[in-house]
Amino acid sequence: MTSADPTDRRDGTGAGAARAGRYLDVPLWPWPRPLDGQQHLPGTCPAGHRLRPGSLQETPNQDYGTRELVCLWCENQPDRGGRWALVDTSITAQVTEAEVQQRRLQLVVVPPPVRAGAGQIQLRWGATIYGHVELSLCPVDRRGLLLGLHVEPRHRRRGVGRVLARAAAARGGGFSWSANPPDEADAAAFWARVGAPRAPASPCSHQEAVGLRIEPRWPKWW
Repeated sequence: MTSADPTDRRDGTGAGAARAGRYLDVPLWPWPRPLDGQQHLPGTCPAGHRLRPGSLQETPNQDYGTRELVCLWCENQPDRGGRWALVDTSITAQVTEAEVQQRRLQLVVVPPPVRAGAGQIQLRWGATIYGHVELSLCPVDRRGLLLGLHVEPRHRRRGVGRVLARAAAARGGGFSWSANPPDEADAAAFWARVGAPRAPASPCSHQEAVGLRIEPRWPKWW
């Protein structure tokens, strides 16, 4: 499992999609909408400051088509920014290629060609792809495989990877997960922060039947 793009990966892009284009001016923060109610603001900002009346602002981000959170504590610190666009990572917010809007930040599902095969969730703004997570979900054995996560180099350290990881977890809610190990130190640090699934350690029989495998050995530095 890696943040680098393997040379033999399946691209899975939809019609007109590209991996360059609009830069993420405002970093992202995953904040899913509860299944049984309205999406409320988080209690703390991504930097850990408690958000209370008078210490935050909520504004619409017209560029992304999302809500933007402004932490006034962070905004007053040098080089801290203090602005994050909230991205709903719940399964109800994930769309198909036919539902892509050209001026809205969306999580787009690319289904696998066969049941229990490898599919993708892409983070896109119209035709611009910021990154994708490759995964397999077996609906029979309720087994999920996290096969890899890639963020385009020019869009890294903007919250894309965290959003994709949360989107994958939401799509496989209630599944038992396995993951390929990180193959570089930066990827290991990322998964240590967001939490990488470690067990069970092998695909189910349906995933093995379509050729999916999981590397059983994890690096010593993980």
